[in-house]
Amino acid sequence: MHRDGETLISMKRLISTVLAFVALGRPLFLGGGVLLYALGLAIALYEGVRLNWAIALVGQVGVTAVQLATHYFNDAWDLETDLLVARPTFWTSGSRVLVRGQFPRSVPLAAGWAFIAVALTCACILRWVLHTGQHTLPAYGLCAFVAWAYSAPPLRLIGRGLGEGTTALMVAGGVPLVAYSLQTGSVSDTLLLATLPLIAFLFAMTLAIEFPDEAADAATGKRTLLVRLGHRRIARMHAAALALAYLAALGLLWAGFPSLVPAFLFLSLPLAAWQAWAVAHEAARPAAWSGIAFRGIALFVAASALQLAAFALQML
Repeated sequence: MHRDGETLISMKRLISTVLAFVALGRPLFLGGGVLLYALGLAIALYEGVRLNWAIALVGQVGVTAVQLATHYFNDAWDLETDLLVARPTFWTSGSRVLVRGQFPRSVPLAAGWAFIAVALTCACILRWVLHTGQHTLPAYGLCAFVAWAYSAPPLRLIGRGLGEGTTALMVAGGVPLVAYSLQTGSVSDTLLLATLPLIAFLFAMTLAIEFPDEAADAATGKRTLLVRLGHRRIARMHAAALALAYLAALGLLWAGFPSLVPAFLFLSLPLAAWQAWAVAHEAARPAAWSGIAFRGIALFVAASALQLAAFALQML
């Protein structure tokens, strides 16, 4: 019985360790990469491309690996900041795994490099086994570099006021581009124009999720845009980004897109208006931070899903 008890305790510890390691990777946020990758595939299908599903699968694994590397590196290099966050939310301030002392910093750093290796392995398979072209390795190499440079010194883009824009471009623009280009070996105006509203939505989201960490960021020298510019300017920048997203959606009509694409994007307008008002009037209240962060994420996910649905309906 004593041995059985020890075995049960060991199993519980193992499960707890595995779950903590998984939590470090913030798996809830991986869905955005899947959604945006699917959008790139949907646009390729819309343009008449016959998809290679082996390429699609390996490409998605590589993209998800880069996402995971970004998350693990971010938790490792933001530890000092996360320790000082007084009111973390479910959506911000890292996974809290290192803050609770469940792993040393070396664990997420090692995991980050392991996922970089997975991503580059996928790139090699795509390039030399599935013959996706010479652009494959540079594309994944750039993604891997940004995954590291976003959080890690000496570049630490997020601490220089560059992380927000880089994230918007690389995620909302880059992920659909990778999915599309792996299938076609090229880039189309349709793909580039379709991602413009999403880039603006994601930039607005990155601003909205910085409020809970503002004081800790400032105390540790992490000079995000919010730390640099303050609440009033960030509220204006946030509203401008959302306005730009809908202007870009209108521009899709002028560019000859099916009307369903911008029409679906405009279904998110009520949520965007609520979010813009909250950032402008409630961001100084800690009690509002969780809602602001959640709506920022929800707005970007909704816009991405609506655009994906619009392209999918065009193919029916």
